[in-house]
Amino acid sequence: MTGINAHVRLSASALAVAVSIMTMSASELRAQTAAGAGNESHDIVVTARKRAEALTDVPVAVSVLGSADINRYAAADLEKISGLAPQVSVTRGQSGGGANISIRGLGSGSGDQALEQTVSINLDGVQVGRGRILSTGMFDLQQVEVLKGPQALYFGKNSPAGVISLTSQGPTDSLSGYVRSGYEFVADEAFLEGAISGPITNNIKARLALRGRYMKGYLVNTAEAGPNPGDPRYPASGAYRKREPRTKDLIGRLTVEYDPGPDTNITLRVLGSTGDEGGFTNTAQAICFTNPPVLTTGGVVNPGSECKLDRYFQSGGLPEGFPLDGFPHAKSDGRPFQTTNTWLPSLTINHDFGQVSLTSVTGYFDMDFKGAGNSSYTSLGLIYSTIGEHSKQFSQELRLNSDFDGPLNFTFGGYYAHNSMTGYVASAQIFRKIVPDPATGYSMTFSRATSSSGDTYSGFGQLRWNIFPNVELAGGVRYTREHKEASTGNVYVHPNAANIFAPAGLFLSNSRTESNWSPEFTATWHPVRGQTLYAAYKTGYKAGGISQPSVVTLNFNKDNLLFNPERTKGGEVGYKAELMNGRLRFDLTGYYYKIRDLQVVALIASNSSSFLTNAGVARTQGIESSVNWTISDAFSLRSSIGYNDAKYLSFANSPCYPFQTAALGCVGGQQDLSGRQLVRAPKWNILGGGTFTYPIGSDMEFTATADVKYTSSFFTQDNEHPLSRQSAYTLIDASARIEIPSKGLEFAVVGRNLTNRYYRVVQIDTTIGGQNQFGAFSTRPREISIQASYKF
Repeated sequence: MTGINAHVRLSASALAVAVSIMTMSASELRAQTAAGAGNESHDIVVTARKRAEALTDVPVAVSVLGSADINRYAAADLEKISGLAPQVSVTRGQSGGGANISIRGLGSGSGDQALEQTVSINLDGVQVGRGRILSTGMFDLQQVEVLKGPQALYFGKNSPAGVISLTSQGPTDSLSGYVRSGYEFVADEAFLEGAISGPITNNIKARLALRGRYMKGYLVNTAEAGPNPGDPRYPASGAYRKREPRTKDLIGRLTVEYDPGPDTNITLRVLGSTGDEGGFTNTAQAICFTNPPVLTTGGVVNPGSECKLDRYFQSGGLPEGFPLDGFPHAKSDGRPFQTTNTWLPSLTINHDFGQVSLTSVTGYFDMDFKGAGNSSYTSLGLIYSTIGEHSKQFSQELRLNSDFDGPLNFTFGGYYAHNSMTGYVASAQIFRKIVPDPATGYSMTFSRATSSSGDTYSGFGQLRWNIFPNVELAGGVRYTREHKEASTGNVYVHPNAANIFAPAGLFLSNSRTESNWSPEFTATWHPVRGQTLYAAYKTGYKAGGISQPSVVTLNFNKDNLLFNPERTKGGEVGYKAELMNGRLRFDLTGYYYKIRDLQVVALIASNSSSFLTNAGVARTQGIESSVNWTISDAFSLRSSIGYNDAKYLSFANSPCYPFQTAALGCVGGQQDLSGRQLVRAPKWNILGGGTFTYPIGSDMEFTATADVKYTSSFFTQDNEHPLSRQSAYTLIDASARIEIPSKGLEFAVVGRNLTNRYYRVVQIDTTIGGQNQFGAFSTRPREISIQASYKF
């Protein structure tokens, strides 16, 4: 199915299902409810409006993943977890913010350190906008909620495209825990994790969870040592490691829950992680669309470098003997590395005054990232770079929520956050002979430093009016005021590069203060128990700021680094039903949103620099539906389908891609992307799967599960180079497990991407590369793993 006709057919069929369900007589539904009285409830509880509500009742488009869903395919990071939810894309990036996160095709790129994500990550109530949170493993989770569309009222300061909310497992009332270990054969990846939980005193409970992992890597680096045609003084070193991305990490979480009285609960969580992933470019493969296939850097041909996306690639280390004097945080031997250390403590206090409850969430986020690698993605390693950032955030949220017996209830609160970040980038262009700087002795091309800080003040409120027992009208607004300051510039520039880079010591500094009102209105109708029909008008906002490009060239000044706020406005209509005593859940949502001044990363092809700018107007519209059917205790089916038409309505000033001519649409260094599909915004996302459980004897169960995911084609590059379109692909995941409940034992075999499909999720132009040559970041190929766990 393609095009508008497919859209119409999908809409018609989905609406027909909804109408058929709604036209069932009320007596039939009451009969079902009565027949199921006393049976186990299948309600899924969510906190999309910061209070416990049944999934079917809440008037929000939300996809929910429980611990069983997450563990089904051993998903222990946000990239894998996001693959289980429809119309969600989460991938890492090389530079800048370090991530590309989108929902329904709306999201942010990764090429600028000033970039906050359009989709926010909320971990145990603490909102994080820094994309490099993706480097932190996520395990021992109770639930993941993906809230789609603008989320202005309930999560942090504001999220124009949605929120991924993660809730960790809490302490238990009795002593319990688990140990789980696994091994993946393709990447030679081993992990060990576990948790212990239980009471310490009558009113204190605690949970300690730890996870360690080591991986040799799923890519084979075949770069060989030899002569360096770029600079014969420094021979090519070849591959530093034969397998990439070599990874080792450790993550732990301590949760302590204190109940000083029947009306008060205090929960302290401390998350800490440390990881070394071998290099920030060590999963990038150089690909080309040339005949014959050849890769160049600054005109120098890279011998032996292949041009296709597969398990084999060539990424040379720093050429032998090249001096690293002055390079910030480079290893003495120039080896590629990437370390990320994260701390995220939070304190949540809940106090019940009777019909009004008060919640306080205090959070602190500290992340230090450093890395070095080959930014040419080729065998010779002709561009060596280091990059790093240290981000800190303190946040405080207070929220009052009422639960009166009458028709009127409210939520009111306030939010404050202070953010700071320091970062650096340094690079050496070894594709040409570099004479040491006579003043410093340095051979690097440039070294750039940046710093920024910001304060956010926000107040929010919502009134909910049950005009009838089954009809609710809700209206609310969030006011936000943000102040940002930033300074960026070069601390060193080699004399030979003075005609390209801004002079050392010239720092471009600016500040920006702005405010916003983001209203939201929702009408909800429950025609009968277990059904919800809602309509919502929603808005979202993300503040503007000061771009902090990785490369500060002569064309930048303090004013053209400013970018405008991003604003989302639109609405959606949704229908949800829970039938057959909760065994069948169905939902259908139609949505339409316009985004003004979408923040995008623009590349200047002439000097390979990039900066944050604004597209004119973008739009996303579509329809999505999911069905979950528990046919019996032994067999269940799940499916979802989404059609999403996300495109630029106006974006006339997008920078051209390298070698783009006037005949190809490049006029005055700009191209018009109006009417083009947004980046990483496939029109079709279709998922389907099932789980089968079969008893073996009196105390053993066998469970088999399989899921198929189809994704249509999409652009992978911000400048929408025609060769950056990834074709449609289909993925198959499957697992089988045997459980012995009485002994707490479980053994599993898990397969992901069983079709072994290599596909691009992010593509960038190679630095000083030839025409139609790119660096491509792909997801992992086929994974086959075994794991065993013991629960007590």
